[in-house]
Amino acid sequence: MISIQTARLVGFIRGNTSETIKTITIYSRSLSGEILPLPLKLYPDGYFDADIHIEHPKMLSFRLLKSGEANFYIEPGHTLAMILDWEDVLKGDRYRDRQYIFTNTEFAGSLAEVNRDLLKRTIFKPSWYEKEGRKKNMSPTEHRKDIEDRINNNLEALLKTETEHPLHPKAKRLIENEIKAEALTELLDFDINYLRREYEKEEPPISTDYYSPLNLLTDDRSLLSVLSSDQLLSSLNNASIFFRPGNIYRPEFKPNESFGDYLDSQGKVVSEELSKYLPLIQETLEAPEGKVSEETKKALRENNEAIHQVLQEHINEFMDYQNKYTKQDLFKNYSINLQKRNDILKDSLGINGILKDVSLLYNHLMWQNTFQDLPADEVISMTEGLMELLINPYIKKRVSEHKF
Repeated sequence: MISIQTARLVGFIRGNTSETIKTITIYSRSLSGEILPLPLKLYPDGYFDADIHIEHPKMLSFRLLKSGEANFYIEPGHTLAMILDWEDVLKGDRYRDRQYIFTNTEFAGSLAEVNRDLLKRTIFKPSWYEKEGRKKNMSPTEHRKDIEDRINNNLEALLKTETEHPLHPKAKRLIENEIKAEALTELLDFDINYLRREYEKEEPPISTDYYSPLNLLTDDRSLLSVLSSDQLLSSLNNASIFFRPGNIYRPEFKPNESFGDYLDSQGKVVSEELSKYLPLIQETLEAPEGKVSEETKKALRENNEAIHQVLQEHINEFMDYQNKYTKQDLFKNYSINLQKRNDILKDSLGINGILKDVSLLYNHLMWQNTFQDLPADEVISMTEGLMELLINPYIKKRVSEHKF
């Protein structure tokens, strides 16, 4: 595991109406992708405290009511004190369709000034309903332009704030990166949703130009500290571009018999409906790197539900058939996919800094957690292969200092 350090949060809610001790959970994602629940205890007199276990400086948040989040910036080894105003909390619960910042919050401790200046941020963030509407109705070009405009408008608002009241350098950098991270998370979430539109509605494939706003991200460690960092990394790790034909390595599949013949050898009776789709299923299974013809794509779209239903009758045989004739080489599979992910991040997404390295580290640890019985020498080789692709000094140091 990567080294976890402790910080401390203490505080008081002025005007709190609680009558019992409550435990509120603060969630933080580690560099490995693991979700870390951090309990915060709220006492009847309004006092609260929490031990914050984190690897690096981070903005975190917690909810006292259904809506409205109290957030704060904390660093390992530091203690932050904060006083929340209960009327502020109630107001935040009423503003359920927009972001609300608890501007009446007071801070004390070595990180007080940074946190006070973070309260001055004014970042436009659309509601969940607005985001869903854009996913369904906007073209990739329209959505990219909308994201670019939002980032630029929010950066202009930050410049105006800075002109009126000079901000602490850490606060300014965090606000600037939060502006980018929040909007670019939506850019990547749109990409995931659009893949379904391509498949179901035959809309044109998304081009690499769509991802050009990601170039706005710099190799800045504070990207890992902003409120949207967890969502950004999650959306980046699951971007549909990694799962498109040709972008994911498929082990060699060379069957000595067709799936229909395999079912026959297992004594399974093949229905007339399944027989109708067997040639289409076979072509898909044997397509190089998953790349099928446009005609086959169309046939798969039109018959997707029917194929899924008939395959469910023989799902165990289908999996056994694939496993029987697939050349298993986990180390080769890992190495090729790692290199492909690295190249896509750099060349297609324009990400070549700390976010690229954290994405590769997450992928590396996920692979090892999935295949825990790998030989020790292969695990060492995998880590060495990862190290060769890392470029950010902080992440390289983290990986080199710890065994995974």
